Amino acid sequence: MNSFPTAATTQPLLEDDFSFYISFFQDDSAAPPASPPTSISDMPKGRRRREAGASASGEERRKKRKTIANLLTSIAAIDAQDESERRESDEDSRRELSLLEENHHRKAEVMLDYYSRLEDNFSALDDDADTLRSKRVRVAASAVAAAAAAASASDCKARLVVPNDRKNSVSRDVKLNLSERWMRTSLLMCVSAQLLKGYGSSFGAVATLIVLTLVCEVLPKELGSTQPSQDVGIIWPKKRYKVVVKRAPHFLRRRSEESIVS
Repeated sequence: MNSFPTAATTQPLLEDDFSFYISFFQDDSAAPPASPPTSISDMPKGRRRREAGASASGEERRKKRKTIANLLTSIAAIDAQDESERRESDEDSRRELSLLEENHHRKAEVMLDYYSRLEDNFSALDDDADTLRSKRVRVAASAVAAAAAAASASDCKARLVVPNDRKNSVSRDVKLNLSERWMRTSLLMCVSAQLLKGYGSSFGAVATLIVLTLVCEVLPKELGSTQPSQDVGIIWPKKRYKVVVKRAPHFLRRRSEESIVS
C-alpha cells in the first residue's frame, strides 16, 4: 500500500518523488465510485439543495413558459375576435347607410310628387276663382246696365200739362218719384255687394261711387233737371208750357208731344 512522504526536504524533487501521486491517481481502489448514490439520503446536503433548486427552477420555468404560451394564445384569439367584430360592424354600418340613403331618396321623390300635385291643385283653384270672379263681374255689369235702363225708361215717361194762359216764359217742373229712388238705391246696394264679393272693398267703393254718379247726376241732367223739385224755365217761341214729369201712360206722352210739335 502506498504511503505519503513523511517529511518535506529542501532537496530538489526527482522523478521518483512523483511516483506516489502517479500511482495514487492510477489506483482503482482510491478512485471515487462512478455511479451516484441511488437515494437522496445518500447525497450530501449541499448537493441535495442544488438538485432540489435545479428541479424547482426547471418546473417554474416550464410553468412560466406554459403561462406565457397560454397568454399569447388568448391574445391572438382576442385580436382575431376583435377583427371579426370590427368587420361585422363595418358591414352593418355600410348596410344601414345604404338603407338610409334609399329611404331619403324615396321620401324626397314622394315629397316632390306631393308638391307638384298640390301646386297643380292650387293652380286649378286659381283658375276657377278667376272664372268665378269674371262671371260675377259680368253679372254685376249686366245688373248695372239693367238698372240704368230701367231708371231712364221710368224717368222718360212724363205727362205734359198745357195751360190756357200764355206768358213770356215757360216753366218746367221735374219731379222724380220717391219709389223709383228707393228702387235705384236698393239696386245700387245689390250691385255694390256683388262688386265687393268680386274684387274687394276698394274696387266696390269706387264702383259704387261711379254707379251713384251715373244714377243721380247723369240721368237727371239728361232729363233736364239736376234737382227733383226745381223749376227750369225754357223759352219757346210764342208758347209757354208747364211740364210735370211723372209716371204716365204712353198714349198721353204721345199726345203731349204732338201738341208741342203743333
